[in-house]
Amino acid sequence: MSNELIQIENSLSLEKGAPKQIKLLPLGLVKSQKGDFLVDGESYSSILKRFKDRRLDIPVDYEHQTLLNVQAPAAGWIKEISLKSDGIYANVEWTLKAEDYLKNKEYRYLSPVVSVRTQDRKALLLHSVALTNTPAIDGMTAVVNADKAKIEPPKADEQSAAENPEKFIRGLKDMLQLPDIALLSDIENRISELLKNQVALKLEVDTMQFEAHKLHVEETVTHALKTGKLLPYQRDWAFRSAMSDLSDFTLWLKGAPQVVPMGELDIETVTLKDAGSRTRANELMGLSVDDVKRYGSKS
Repeated sequence: MSNELIQIENSLSLEKGAPKQIKLLPLGLVKSQKGDFLVDGESYSSILKRFKDRRLDIPVDYEHQTLLNVQAPAAGWIKEISLKSDGIYANVEWTLKAEDYLKNKEYRYLSPVVSVRTQDRKALLLHSVALTNTPAIDGMTAVVNADKAKIEPPKADEQSAAENPEKFIRGLKDMLQLPDIALLSDIENRISELLKNQVALKLEVDTMQFEAHKLHVEETVTHALKTGKLLPYQRDWAFRSAMSDLSDFTLWLKGAPQVVPMGELDIETVTLKDAGSRTRANELMGLSVDDVKRYGSKS
């Protein structure tokens, strides 16, 4: 398994100066000049785990200087990472200089650097974040796991290929539907193309599956709000919980009490004229407004 670092640009909302909370990544398929990638629940869990395990604030620098072997003063430090229904967010502690830059609109864009797993194009690690005004998506550095490959004895077909390479290459050309005059570079290019198509197809399938799951989660949380089992301020917590384990959240929801009266309650409308004649005691005794008018004492 190998990873690569990708930089993307997000516009900062600076209507009130330096924002204390920034949106790092949107959920779902992210378009990038270095290639599309997926941000889902696994992405958030992996990024958060890495952040907590290291117990180090993630730097916000200028123009991705942290990626270069140069002095890289911080513009701010990410202190906390959270998940909302539209993306992964971070709480930032800005330096005074960075606050001035942002307030004066000398910097406008935010560019996170994420590590993306090659085989399924899923973001798994947040390396750093930069303030920038120009794209910086060249010179990406590959990140390779340190796990050593296991050495196994060659299989029968591998031995056959080693003993008769010409026959193996002819079979490979037939399998790839290449002409007999095709060179080894043509074989390599065809295999590379097939692998890219396979990765792109898997990314598309994974994205559709994630979007369907996210839609189900949002519908579940919205229903919980409408039925009064959640308060509005609990929406983000509920979304994170449901994204983490929808089955457990649904089970909790079934046993959760109703905390606010919502549209599910069948509340009888009482006019101002009738309100004074129908007390809570009358309701408990099952007396309607007409009963009170007909049988009630007259002054």
